[in-house]
Amino acid sequence: MLDVVAGRSPLWQRILRFPLVRLVLLGGIVTVLMAWTETRLQAFEDRPALSIPIALGMGLVAVAIYAAYAKIVERRDVTELSGPGIGREWAVGAAIGAGLYTLCVLVLIGLGIYRIEGLNPVAFLLPAVAMAVKSGIFEELLFRGVIFRSVEDMAGSWIAILLSSAVFGLLHLLNPDAPWQARSTSASRPGCCLPGPILSRAAFGFASAFTWPGITCSRQSSRGSSRVDLSSRA
Repeated sequence: MLDVVAGRSPLWQRILRFPLVRLVLLGGIVTVLMAWTETRLQAFEDRPALSIPIALGMGLVAVAIYAAYAKIVERRDVTELSGPGIGREWAVGAAIGAGLYTLCVLVLIGLGIYRIEGLNPVAFLLPAVAMAVKSGIFEELLFRGVIFRSVEDMAGSWIAILLSSAVFGLLHLLNPDAPWQARSTSASRPGCCLPGPILSRAAFGFASAFTWPGITCSRQSSRGSSRVDLSSRA
């Protein structure tokens, strides 16, 4: 990727194309946008219907910046966000996410940790959907689109898989707002180790974020489709 047009590119473009610079610059931009979006979601917590378009709109801004960086700076096709197969990638990611989290819930139910006490109104899903949109877009752009690709260019695929997965897991383990069950589940989920198309991973996060409340690492994790009791919640 770095040697295709390096000899003909201007100096500023060669600098911005360097993996470490991409990691810091593009990763920093995505992180700032994600943090700002989170503050907006908190500000509109009492109006959840507005939180979804906010999360989606800011997510599309982040995607546009990511795509522009790839096109203008790196001069490459953004294959990880390509149009063909979007529906299939989304469906597969959502199915895997829902399936793996259901398996985790069944294990916790068997251990007597997780108990379903009833169903919530549909409106309770709105904050969870907004959170899922935010995390699905921003986290996958950051961890797979920026961190994984940058480290892969510098150290190879296996190091990139291990490092991006380790950073992903560590950040979720350090989340003070989540119960220990959620931290351990998110940190160890197989999806974080698969460097597939970003949309598929985003769908994984989207499905797992609100399929089973109390399992995701989020302040909205208890507001999902059902009311649950985590008897060992920390």
